[in-house]
Amino acid sequence: MPELVIPAEFREKTGKNESRRLRRQGRIPAVVYGLGKPTAALQLDPKDILNILHSPKGTNTLFKIQERDDAEGRMVMLRDYQYHPVTGDLLHVDLVRVDVSKPVEVEVPVETYGIAPGIKDEGGFLTIVLREIELRCLPSRIPDSVRIDISNLHLHGIVRIRDVNFGEGVEVLHEPEIPLLTIQEPVKEPEPEEAEAAAVEAEAAAEEPEVIGRGKKVAEGEEAPAEGKEPAEEKEAAAKKGKEPAKEEEAAAKKGKKKEKGKRKK
Repeated sequence: MPELVIPAEFREKTGKNESRRLRRQGRIPAVVYGLGKPTAALQLDPKDILNILHSPKGTNTLFKIQERDDAEGRMVMLRDYQYHPVTGDLLHVDLVRVDVSKPVEVEVPVETYGIAPGIKDEGGFLTIVLREIELRCLPSRIPDSVRIDISNLHLHGIVRIRDVNFGEGVEVLHEPEIPLLTIQEPVKEPEPEEAEAAAVEAEAAAEEPEVIGRGKKVAEGEEAPAEGKEPAEEKEAAAKKGKEPAKEEEAAAKKGKKKEKGKRKK
């Protein structure tokens, strides 16, 4: 494995002001930690880190940071990094120390190759369920990516974790039954006639008047409320009907009294 070395300078001053000063000088602040050693503050050239991020292994690249007076250097990997939200400039980098004789946990991207008959001949489309796979292995065995051959994959076919050979000395940190990718059938659009019929039905349902106050149940022996009338309106109508006979009796009584008075005068 070719060894990549980038120059680094350890710094004593930290804080926001110091970080701004470094960026104005074309450098970026960084920290390195791990392997039970104290965290150290660094300053790096952002171009070196960008080259690593754009390399085939990306954040899984193993490299050395070397100070001027440090002939041996320290083997590290990228753990985290920050970009400016507007300018896109690299702002800060976290590095982790690595023991090349011990396994590390990394995330490796999934790539596919080949032409699936489920796509070419059967009208399906490819869905990648898991775009990155978590692996544990020695730094020297970290793959650039997990490449999956889909040339024999038909419609509704599935590739699971257990179906992939990750190589010797590589441990997968996922359940074996988890699907990685599948060939799915496209969703069929409704026929024009069916779509038009559904639209007409929806329009008719929208034009239907809403009937209010029909939620109450009618007890046995009671009359159902009149169509479109509220129960309160029915009660008021019944009350008016009850008052009308009373008014008629009162009028009849008055007429009777008038006749009696007429007889007495005579």
